[in-house]
Order: sequence, then structure tokens, then C-alpha cells
Amino acid sequence: MPTHRSPATACDRGPDVVAYLYGEASPAETADIERHLQDCAACRAELEGLQMTRAALQSWEMDAIAPRVQLIVKPTLWQAWREFFAALSIWGRLAAGATAVVAALALVSFRATIGPQGVSLSLGWSAPPVPAA
Repeated sequence: MPTHRSPATACDRGPDVVAYLYGEASPAETADIERHLQDCAACRAELEGLQMTRAALQSWEMDAIAPRVQLIVKPTLWQAWREFFAALSIWGRLAAGATAVVAALALVSFRATIGPQGVSLSLGWSAPPVPAA
């Protein structure tokens, strides 16, 4: 049997008070703690404080407290290009493809020559075609 203490001293039945508050005590334990609460002012004060805290916590709206977190994943360069081309019409894709081919040929110093001997194609790092005598 627990000993009765003065209200100024803390009681060792705190865990029982918490179990009672949350409805986790068995019917026999509930009856026992209710009898104890009639005699122990410290446990009554603790129960009252816990009930107020619980009510305050239950009234909080979590959306107002916690900011919303958004995870934004930036696409890679390849994914960005794929999305760009996917948004284009077929004519836009053809124009973009032709532009890419012309830009690639310019980067490698591509030359096309049309003359009396026909069409001559060369790259910048290859020797220029020798004209026929």
C-alpha cells in the first residue's frame, strides 16, 4: 500500500496517474488510483496539469505550426533537354534537329565545295582537296 504524503511532497504514483489519464490502467488499477486521488493532493494537481497540457496539445493545428516542406528535384541537363524537345511540335523538333546538325558541322569546320569536278566535302583538320590540273 502506498504511503500518504503531504501535498508539498511529490508522490511516487506518477506513472499510475499517467496510465489513468490515458485509459491504459486496468479496471482494478483505475479504481485504486481514483481512491488514491481522493486522498493525495499532489497526484490530483499532477493529473489536473497533465489534463490541461493534453487538452492544449490536442487543440493545436499542425498545419499552422509545422511549415510545409517541398522537395524539389532539379532535372539533369539530359532530362531538361528531353522535356524541352517533348514539348515541341513535330516541326519544332525538325527545326531544332537541323539546327543541331548545322551547329555540329560548324564545330568541326565542315566544308562543302561545288565545282567543275563535282561536290567536295572536307573537315577542318583534313587537308584541302587538291584541284585537278
